[in-house]
Amino acid sequence: MMTAYYLLGGPTSLRLDSHARMYLFHGRWSPKTKATVDANTAMIVIFYLAILLAGGISSTEYAITYGQKNDSSRARMLAGWLGEAMEKIAKQGCRST
Repeated sequence: MMTAYYLLGGPTSLRLDSHARMYLFHGRWSPKTKATVDANTAMIVIFYLAILLAGGISSTEYAITYGQKNDSSRARMLAGWLGEAMEKIAKQGCRST
């Protein structure tokens, strides 16, 4: 459904030089109802992000406490790339002094 809105609304809004509004119910509500729903939605999003942050911190603490290592190909690739970048930065830093 949202893909159809995007594909149909995008070119139309560009052609009319306007903003595409994709409200199904929101457009018919009073300003007070809109504000209430928007405030509740914002609180739900903030709560969700707080839960994500708490889970990330908890997982990081667990990994550090128990020495957990991830032996994936992406981890090796990232470590290799990061190591090479740090070496280049260190070499450039030594040359400039």
